[in-house]
Amino acid sequence: MSFSFKCNHCGALIQAEESWAGGQTTCPVCSQSVIIPQPGQGAAPQQTIHVITTPAQPQAKSGGGVITVLLIIVGIIVLLFVGGAALLLPAIGKAREKARLVSCMNNMKQIGLGMIVFSNEHNDKLPKADNCKEKIMEYIGSEIPFHCPSSKTSGDCYRFFVNGEKLYDCKKPSETIVAICTSTHSNKQVNVLFVDGHVGCEDKAKVDAAIQNAAPGTMPVLE
Repeated sequence: MSFSFKCNHCGALIQAEESWAGGQTTCPVCSQSVIIPQPGQGAAPQQTIHVITTPAQPQAKSGGGVITVLLIIVGIIVLLFVGGAALLLPAIGKAREKARLVSCMNNMKQIGLGMIVFSNEHNDKLPKADNCKEKIMEYIGSEIPFHCPSSKTSGDCYRFFVNGEKLYDCKKPSETIVAICTSTHSNKQVNVLFVDGHVGCEDKAKVDAAIQNAAPGTMPVLE
């Protein structure tokens, strides 16, 4: 059954169903939200009655939902960024170390070339370890090759084993060590300069063993 009640905002008479009592609707005259009272609480019958077909449903506040969605989106972006960075950083670190290793090898090749030129002008003799840098500097013209880019110090990074030997008297030039880089690269490897001028990235443990086993005053041989 239907009954009428009075809008508490504008006084308009509104008709509603008894089953809607206690619900909320919108006044068709003033568009204000009103509570539907219990039957019998109406207005004078001579007033114009405005009929509503269904009680208005409370409108959901969308502000909180929008903020929640934005927070979810931001969270996803942060996760993607952090996850991507975590995957990329190891690869970037390996690439940088590889570049430093190659740069160190190039430095040692320049040093080896300087030794060969020195020996050609000194009766095939190599320089001695105590003044090797000064002698080679005359031919390569820079101190830059004597510093390994992987080193955390500013000093010289290469250890020499030459002692004035004749270059062409060496029986195993491709295995005899002239100098090593004192900086350890990735996978516990070190760069090694050999008598024939080539540079190899060798296992540090094997290089240390060759140095330890070499007789005093002789160049180590890495077999």
